[in-house]
Amino acid sequence: AISPSGNTTYYFCAIAQSSGGTTYGTVLSFLTNPNTPGDPTVTAVTSSQINLSWTAPSGGATSYTISRCQGSGCNTPAPIATGVTATTYNNTGLSAGTTYVYWVSAVNTTGTSSYSLSASATTSAACTPTTWYRDADGDGYGSGGATSSCTQPAGYAANNADCYDGNALARPGQ
Repeated sequence: AISPSGNTTYYFCAIAQSSGGTTYGTVLSFLTNPNTPGDPTVTAVTSSQINLSWTAPSGGATSYTISRCQGSGCNTPAPIATGVTATTYNNTGLSAGTTYVYWVSAVNTTGTSSYSLSASATTSAACTPTTWYRDADGDGYGSGGATSSCTQPAGYAANNADCYDGNALARPGQ
């Protein structure tokens, strides 16, 4: 009995022996399906992007298929990317504050492996950017030099009420 390895080509030849000599048959070969890739690691990068990475299966693969479903506890994967040749994939255009569950399968010319175990991540909630004003003197009051961001940048204040941003003592109420 043969215990075939994944993504491996095996060759067989039939040989017949008789009193008239030995007859060799046709050499047959077959390629096995690839082994299952390593379980994916998923990281929510933004409110609309999750990055995946995994390890190649022993024996390798030609490409990978990334499958996904939406919502915690979902278990019906649908392919979202085929022919992926790297062991990483960046899933963009996602909805904010949503859980996504991912599976990876390996592909070769013979077929597709079984799914990896699943991994999930939740995109961050959507943000409404705030206008921040440069606070050069660090007194908590800004003036000019506005920027827009979801989190407060260092050296910026949420108001533009500083009457003189070069002196921390010159501010409203002083």
